[in-house]
Amino acid sequence: MTYNPPFHRIPILLFIFLLYTLVAMAQDTAALVTQVRLMGTVTQEKNYGAIADQTHTALVNAMGGREEMLAFIAAGMEDMAANGIRIDSVYFGDPGNFQQNEDIVYAFIPQVLVMTIPQPDQKMIVLSMLMAISDDGGNRWTFVDATGLDDAKLEYLFPDFQGNVPRPFTGKPIVLPESEVTSQLQRIWSILRDADTPK
Repeated sequence: MTYNPPFHRIPILLFIFLLYTLVAMAQDTAALVTQVRLMGTVTQEKNYGAIADQTHTALVNAMGGREEMLAFIAAGMEDMAANGIRIDSVYFGDPGNFQQNEDIVYAFIPQVLVMTIPQPDQKMIVLSMLMAISDDGGNRWTFVDATGLDDAKLEYLFPDFQGNVPRPFTGKPIVLPESEVTSQLQRIWSILRDADTPK
């Protein structure tokens, strides 16, 4: 069963949460995985200040600055809570192969969110792909939710890409009984292993 949440702030908030600048070793998969998991922890802890401090400057400026961004995130999280929505867990798969575009290195990382929703005894699972981007040889990484990142947003934030980035495999949000979450997660990881995702 698919589910399209009516709460307009959710896609924007997820995009904000998944746009961080974090330090990692150059093209080191283990270090990259460590950093992306840290990103998930910060999101679940609702550390808005840390989120803003680690968000790409282009997005902070586009939102009117740090204080405006903090206010927007807080208001969005309040909306979600008021509607009975909460991020319970964030899971990450292994990064794909590192790719080069001009001076920029990037790779895709599967991400799965498990969320509480208003329906009793139901959960929502959201599958997306993070795009890990580095423009300094891998010393500093920026993570973007590639699911909602169209060519216009990509070119605005990272002009060097000029839209020449493949679209990764994703899926629509799924609502299911809480008792079926574990088995559904296993199916998702199996699908991702077999899917023709960008490598």
